[in-house]
Amino acid sequence: MVEEALGVLDWMHEEGCPPMVQTYTPIVQQYCRKGRVEEAKKLMDGMEGVGCPPNVVTYNVLIWALCDATEFEEVRQVLMESRTEGRANEALKQWDVMEGHGLEPTDFTFSILLNCLCHASRIAYAIHLLEWSASSKCHAGAVAYNTVMSRLCEMGRWKRVLKLLTDMIKRGVTPNTRAFNIVIRALCSGGKLSIARGVVRNPGVSANVVTYNTLIHYWFHYCRDLHEVWRLISDMAAEKIAPDEVTCTTIVHGLCRDGKYDTATRNYFVQSLEIVLSGDHLDVLTNMLARKGRI
Repeated sequence: MVEEALGVLDWMHEEGCPPMVQTYTPIVQQYCRKGRVEEAKKLMDGMEGVGCPPNVVTYNVLIWALCDATEFEEVRQVLMESRTEGRANEALKQWDVMEGHGLEPTDFTFSILLNCLCHASRIAYAIHLLEWSASSKCHAGAVAYNTVMSRLCEMGRWKRVLKLLTDMIKRGVTPNTRAFNIVIRALCSGGKLSIARGVVRNPGVSANVVTYNTLIHYWFHYCRDLHEVWRLISDMAAEKIAPDEVTCTTIVHGLCRDGKYDTATRNYFVQSLEIVLSGDHLDVLTNMLARKGRI
């Protein structure tokens, strides 16, 4: 398919109809999807030679492919055109290079760069880039903030996650459900379950089943607070959020672990089958009962 497309490009040149950047970009994308990144780069070099330089969409495609391949140094080289720069403001210089091409980077490009920095353990640069974006032409959106907050959550830096959430709101960026789920997970993993519960009960928070599954998991398995778990289940019902397989399996497992087999079998297990019929629940219950010699 790629070879056929290249043949069309040659034919267009022969007919005196130079291809536009919109013609080249899908071919670059196909190369990248097939893992043929070097050929994609050569094609982009060729675009420059025929007076049809890549645009920001073309760069997005290539950068994303390089990030997927964890070629973070290659991303830096592509964006900086092999310039040697100091490392202190590396993220900002990458951004400057794209603008130096006469291209106005999109939110998507911004998120790609942040993702690259986070996966390369350059979280300080990513945070600096987010803060800098507030005074630049491209304002970071929810996806960009989520990218950095998710990495901070993985690092256990829940206070920094809360700071970024506050910054989002101050800058007029509306947090989506994923943003709040990241915050809830960060707080729970940091042992701040009461704060997490308070955040979820805030009227401005749009919670979903993932939000509640996170809370139920931590209240059950770290605090062993069955009363709070039932309150969370009640809150889910009030918000018309249906439990899923993860919810049911977590509760069945927790009840059995705490020796509440009757509750697990007679009450919640039967209810879970009515909500989500899954063999996972039966497996969990059977294994726990067998382990305790109850069957």
